[in-house]
Amino acid sequence: MEDYKQETKVEERTADVNTTNTTNTTPTSTNTTRTTNSNNPDANRVVERKTQNTVTYDGSESYYKLRKTVYLILGILEVLLAFRLVFKLLGANPTGFVSFIYTITGVFLAPFIGIFGNATTTGIETKAVLEPANVIGMIVYAIVAAGIVKIIKIYGAPKTK
Repeated sequence: MEDYKQETKVEERTADVNTTNTTNTTPTSTNTTRTTNSNNPDANRVVERKTQNTVTYDGSESYYKLRKTVYLILGILEVLLAFRLVFKLLGANPTGFVSFIYTITGVFLAPFIGIFGNATTTGIETKAVLEPANVIGMIVYAIVAAGIVKIIKIYGAPKTK
């Protein structure tokens, strides 16, 4: 999904040894293989291969940060809407934190209320409500955020001559 280039730089070094050992590390991978073979003197050697991966973004840093900011805002909104969905489904009492979530998310769900009717079930102590507007809002805001990010990618792409 992200525009980036990945470069890999590999260095190899060989030396003679008489032991067997292997190590691996990351993000700069160092693979050291030591082999011993008494029948072939050329096989008693160390091959050390260093691999360094470098990831660079194709575009300016400000566009990249702007895209990440859009995803952050979407993530926060989706979490708030998910809390509202769960609270409504479980029939939470609208006091304190729950009331705060309902108030904040009500503003974002206002365009979608009334598209479908709410499904309610009444239990012994609680009333569970499924708000389709909540689910529709989560989907629509995700699509809108993806569209905004695509537009930012278009304007942030390097200019070719």
